[in-house]
Amino acid sequence: MLNFVSSPQHREPEWREALARLGLHALVRFDSVAPPEDGERRLYESLALLLEHSRGALQRLITDQEAQREARKHSALRLIAELLIDCAACRRSVASEKTAEQQATQQLRETIRQREQRCVEALLKLYGFRISDAAASDLPLLDGVYGQKLNAPQPVVDWHERYFDDQ
Repeated sequence: MLNFVSSPQHREPEWREALARLGLHALVRFDSVAPPEDGERRLYESLALLLEHSRGALQRLITDQEAQREARKHSALRLIAELLIDCAACRRSVASEKTAEQQATQQLRETIRQREQRCVEALLKLYGFRISDAAASDLPLLDGVYGQKLNAPQPVVDWHERYFDDQ
């Protein structure tokens, strides 16, 4: 198996030549650092061609990994949907005075930032990353407000239709 083949210094031709001199012509390319999206599946399919006696086990592994990937995707979509719904439903009652409104607005923003952070942490955990592996920035604000109203139902409906109606 040739690894790290995405690196500019991969030296694949030299390895192929060296292996050929030893009579080893069957090889599999796989980059464990920067694999393509379907890289693991292609790796196991290639190994199944080389290891005929292990074809069944490798196919079961492929099937299991696809099921796990679909379950993670569904869980991730659910986490994001829950975040959107929680943010859209977040409301505060406040007295009609400037100071109280400003304070309530800051508290609302902080509540949403905290909820967003919990979602990011849950997504990182779901996909096997550490919290330190990603740094999330705040949502972009346009003139002091989010691009769309947080309690507007249409963006949530559009998002749900896009990600859930095809399943």
